[in-house]
Amino acid sequence: MQNNRKRNVIKERIRQEKERRERLLAEEEEQYEDIYKDPISEQIQKEYLEQPQNQREESVNVNLPKNESSNSNPALDWITTIQKQAGTSENDLIIKETEEEAREREEVEASRKAEEEARKREEAEARRKAEEEARKQAEAEARRKAEEEARKQAEVEARRKAEEEARKQAEVEARRRAEEEAKERAEAEARRRAEEEARKQAEVEARRRAEEEARKQAEVEARRRAEGEARKQAEVEARRKAEEEARKQAEAQRKEEEKKLEEVRKRRLEEEKKIKDAQKRQKIVVAKSEPESDEINLNNERNQPNETKFEQEEKVAIDKKGILNNMKKYKYAIIGVASIVLLVVAGFAFSNMKNSQAASANNVNSLEVNANLINGLRLSAVQKYQDAALEFDKVDYKKLGKEDKKAVLFTYLLSGKAQKAIDLEQDFAESVVSYYIAVDNLKKVKELKTKNPLINFEIAALDNKHEEVIKLRDQVPLDGRREGIIVNSYLKLNKSEEAKKFAQKVGNKDLLEKINNSTPNSSATSVATISAG
Repeated sequence: MQNNRKRNVIKERIRQEKERRERLLAEEEEQYEDIYKDPISEQIQKEYLEQPQNQREESVNVNLPKNESSNSNPALDWITTIQKQAGTSENDLIIKETEEEAREREEVEASRKAEEEARKREEAEARRKAEEEARKQAEAEARRKAEEEARKQAEVEARRKAEEEARKQAEVEARRRAEEEAKERAEAEARRRAEEEARKQAEVEARRRAEEEARKQAEVEARRRAEGEARKQAEVEARRKAEEEARKQAEAQRKEEEKKLEEVRKRRLEEEKKIKDAQKRQKIVVAKSEPESDEINLNNERNQPNETKFEQEEKVAIDKKGILNNMKKYKYAIIGVASIVLLVVAGFAFSNMKNSQAASANNVNSLEVNANLINGLRLSAVQKYQDAALEFDKVDYKKLGKEDKKAVLFTYLLSGKAQKAIDLEQDFAESVVSYYIAVDNLKKVKELKTKNPLINFEIAALDNKHEEVIKLRDQVPLDGRREGIIVNSYLKLNKSEEAKKFAQKVGNKDLLEKINNSTPNSSATSVATISAG
């Protein structure tokens, strides 16, 4: 920025100097014009122009000094010429004035040149000084910046070291606190893990028992399904063999009919051959009956040819009649046999086509359902309940049998999809509750969304909604545990008489004994442990 300022100052000085020069040149030009426009000078020039050309040349040649160079000052030459030409005192005065003016102009020009030279030297000196000043300022600025940069770096380094030290101290403190917190968390985690391990072991044992039961049921169901599948395959194989046998019989019948048709065709060819032979014999007889001459065998021409012709015609007529009768006789037989064969073959093909199409469609659908169902049962048998549930999702639940539905519902339950099992079968809610009780995870009941009274009863018991529990007591299947929950709700509401009546109604002697042993003012926590005895 300092260098830019210096450059701007130098440019401003150069611009001012250029303006000053232009102003001086303009003033000099004005002075020069004023001199040459002087009336005396004009008069001298006029007189000079009025002289003859020869006189002017002679005067010039005479008055010119021999040793004067041709490249002298034109103004001085002009003045010298005027002095020589003017012989009067007035001309001398004018010449002197002119010389004086020329000398003054020369002095002015010399002084101007000297001033110009001095000014240029001053400008060069000023420029050099300005550049030197600018260089010194730039060096000083660079030195200042370097010092400033070094100072900043030192400050940054000091700050960094201080921050590094503070960070290390903070890290040490944080590490110490983290170690203390980690130790405390480890102790708490160890306690929690011990409790969790004990709870998980109980859950695993209960789940193992439930899964073992479900696995056994699934194995039985899979075995039953496999036997049913084998039986169906045997039926399909038997049906296929029967169809193959029927096809073979139809083929044999078709060949028999073709054989009969071949025999009929052969007989027809034989009849045609007989007709042709008869026609040939007729031609031969006619040729023999023609008279070889008018004089030989005249009687034979009258008798024998007539007899032979009659016999031949009769024979031919008999042959034609027999052939026609035979053709008529076999015509209907041929048509009937062909019709029967055509109907049998067409009907058999049509029935086979319909049966094959229907069987193929049913088999495809049943095989798809059976494949998904069997895969699901196999997966559930090896306790892969998640994968088994995915297979059962592809099966139409409504088309399954009772045992298949049961296997599907238990698989959904064991795979964590109890909600889906209840959605498929509302009566399965009791099995869901029993499973959650067995695995000691009855709080999972709260996640179920259903209007089933049993589920609502269990949720009300968990939420200590005693009035709701009493309201639903007649809508749920009772056991020792639920009876204890109902009695507990009565006691929570200070209704010991109703609790006693309910215990007498269900015939639970343990509940009656605990109700009688509890004091009237005791809290319900004294009988909160009532459960299935």
